[in-house]
Amino acid sequence: MHRALLLAALVAAAPLAAATSAAAPRALSVRGGDDASDVELKTKDSLSLRASYFEPKKSPQLAPGAILVHDSSGSRAELLELADRMWKSGFAVLVVDLRGHGASASKDLDWEKLSEADQKKAWALSVKDIEAASQWLRERQEVQATNLNLVGYRAGCALAARFALRDENVRSVVLVEPRPEQLGINVQGDLTELGGLPTYIVSCKENSAAAEAMIQEAHRAAGGNRYIELMVCAAPAEAEQPAIERKVQASIAKWAKEKACPQK
Repeated sequence: MHRALLLAALVAAAPLAAATSAAAPRALSVRGGDDASDVELKTKDSLSLRASYFEPKKSPQLAPGAILVHDSSGSRAELLELADRMWKSGFAVLVVDLRGHGASASKDLDWEKLSEADQKKAWALSVKDIEAASQWLRERQEVQATNLNLVGYRAGCALAARFALRDENVRSVVLVEPRPEQLGINVQGDLTELGGLPTYIVSCKENSAAAEAMIQEAHRAAGGNRYIELMVCAAPAEAEQPAIERKVQASIAKWAKEKACPQK
């Protein structure tokens, strides 16, 4: 199925009520602010993951879903401020500690204790973590199941782009500081295969030339379809969290909302 045709069909207004219901998130504890609940996810390969869920405010319409994917060696904590900003824009937001990271780390799988080769293997398998997050979020009765939006940060861009290729429910992708290749995943190749899926790339000024080169190659592969937008931010590359300053958070939330809920 051509993604462009599917996206056009999905633009129809969200239903006013959910057809199915899902179990409420476990109130394990509150993380990242009063608006986030700590929940537990299970992957198909039997791993237990911890995540923060920002449940949307009550509304007669279903909320679009958003999954935020952190950097390697990072955790969901680095994206909680952005998650809160997207939640305030009307999204149901899920931020996961990927396998071996943050509260999802265990004695059997701890990212910092893995060899470089094993880190690449674990990162490739982390697509299963995004799959588990997608399934959990799409089963929520307050979420529009066919309206999933992904945000990847640094190495998380590789997972976001790869998962978007697999799930036709993805409406848009935001990639913050992507690289052509990350932890053995060909991000550039996946980007060219997205088939016109609305994509927003955020890059600091120092890395913008490389980002523009990625975009140009993807547009050529798509027959000139300019489906990727670029935002160049002022934050320096050496900053602890470049490109996620508050101005950029607002831009990401606004862009994603426009794609998830286009005006008629």
